[in-house]
Amino acid sequence: MNPFERCIEKEKLILELLRDETFSSVENVGLHIQTRRNSAYTALKRMEKKGLVQQHYIQWKIAQSGRLSIW
Repeated sequence: MNPFERCIEKEKLILELLRDETFSSVENVGLHIQTRRNSAYTALKRMEKKGLVQQHYIQWKIAQSGRLSIW
């Protein structure tokens, strides 16, 4: 499989995941497409530029405060 085909496959898998789950984190996307977190993030940013997904942030506070990026 050439790199272009792998990119298309990743995008298809990500869109299927988001269709079923509504939203996900970069870590979950990476697990789903069987790749590292930074590769999943790159794929998501590429898809965002194409208008296929949108990045959102949620604030949370349990034991600590933080911000989670979801797609």
